[in-house]
Amino acid sequence: MPIEYEHRYLVESIPEWKDFAQIKQRYIGIDSDRSFIQRVRMICSDEHTPIYLATHKLGRDPFVHEVEYEIPPDAYHELCDYFTIGTPIDKVRYHVYIDGLKWDVDKFANGMIIAELEDPPEEYSLDGFGESINLSEMSEFKNFKISLNGYPEYKHLFEGHCSS
Repeated sequence: MPIEYEHRYLVESIPEWKDFAQIKQRYIGIDSDRSFIQRVRMICSDEHTPIYLATHKLGRDPFVHEVEYEIPPDAYHELCDYFTIGTPIDKVRYHVYIDGLKWDVDKFANGMIIAELEDPPEEYSLDGFGESINLSEMSEFKNFKISLNGYPEYKHLFEGHCSS
């Protein structure tokens, strides 16, 4: 099972990006005692037909085991219709490359922008993102928490904050 280790930042802007995709994400199972999460996604990009994925995550930050695989469209729609927990998340994901590193940058419906870097090196640059706030330890900004609890207040975090 791959281990997902990522750094997440709340950022002000999206630097020049290579491509993007619309993501419709639904949570279908959450077990807080075991730190187990199940979700389904539909990913639509300009050059491809939609891709439907199921994901299972187990573990607590910073190390989460993740298994993701493609599912048929009918299975995605049935899981969404009958098993969705919380509020669906719709976002646009941009792929941004800085110093050879690929960032996944999500812009949510409320305007919030979160940049994620998986398996980061010890040092890396956040140039081009404007002000940034490290969210890696802030669980209220996790997608499943947003689905369950709504969007967290975030604009006040930039007040009086210097870029990190």
